[in-house]
Formats: sequence, C-alpha cells, structure tokens
Amino acid sequence: MRDLGISVDNELTFVEHINLIVAEAHRRANQILRCFLSGDNEILVKAFITYVRPILEYSSVVWSPHSVGMINSIESVQRRFTKKLRGMSLLTYDERCACLGLDRLELRRLQCDLITCFKIIHGFNCLRSEEFFTPSGEQITRGHPFKLRVQHCRIDARKYFLIHV
Repeated sequence: MRDLGISVDNELTFVEHINLIVAEAHRRANQILRCFLSGDNEILVKAFITYVRPILEYSSVVWSPHSVGMINSIESVQRRFTKKLRGMSLLTYDERCACLGLDRLELRRLQCDLITCFKIIHGFNCLRSEEFFTPSGEQITRGHPFKLRVQHCRIDARKYFLIHV
C-alpha cells in the first residue's frame, strides 16, 4: 500500500519503500553528475542537497530503518555520489563528508527524530504527547522533567518506531 508517498507492506515494514527511494535517488544523483557542465564540487554538492537528499529524507520519522543493511543501502547513495566527485575517490567516506561539509544521512535522520520528539513533548504540533510517550516518573535532583520510559514491545513494528528508538 502506498499512502502520502510512503510504501508499506503487509508486515508493516518499509523495505519496499526504502528500495524505491534508494533507486530513485541513485538515478537523480547520476543525472546530476552527467548533466552539470561544471565540475566544481561545491555546485554539485548543492545540487545533491537540493535534488537528491529530499528524496532520502521525506517522512523519515515514519520509515526510518533499524537494520544495518537498510541503513547502508540509504547511505550508499551519498557514498557513491561523493566518491565520483573530483579529487574525492581516494578518501574514505567520513573524510569526503568532512571535506564537503556533509553529514551522514543516518545522523540527519536521528536529528529529525529528536526534533519531532521535542515538538511532540512540548506541544508544537497537533499530536498529544500522552499518546506517544510515557514519562519516567523518577524524582531525582539532576536532569530535567522530560525523561521518558522505554516500554517493552513484542513486535518489531512497534519496537523500532520513533518513540522507542
């Protein structure tokens, strides 16, 4: 089933969705490398950020992967693109990201999850925090009152959802 641009299978996994967006992102990244006349890395990275990264990050709070294989599949788009840039092929992926001023896509998804969690807890959107989070309830002298308790989950669809990761 496809709803609001996100594909979900019968087992509530997003494997098909991730495979679709990775394929589309690879196609678009290759188009950027072929179509731009300029070989300037800065321009190509801006084009990647503008035209490819939104494909990989759209609604990532909903479908964010937990398996290493899926995380690597998504990261492979940026890894392959940066390796094809001028003067970057001999550097490691982390070195390429540092030189180009890019963050790993996994880190960007984590930041997006944290921002969404913050918005839910503080009421900056229409979702009620009681439906998603359980306060820790521990009274300690240090810290803050927004500590959350991790609930036990029996199935992966709930276990790896935003509020449990």
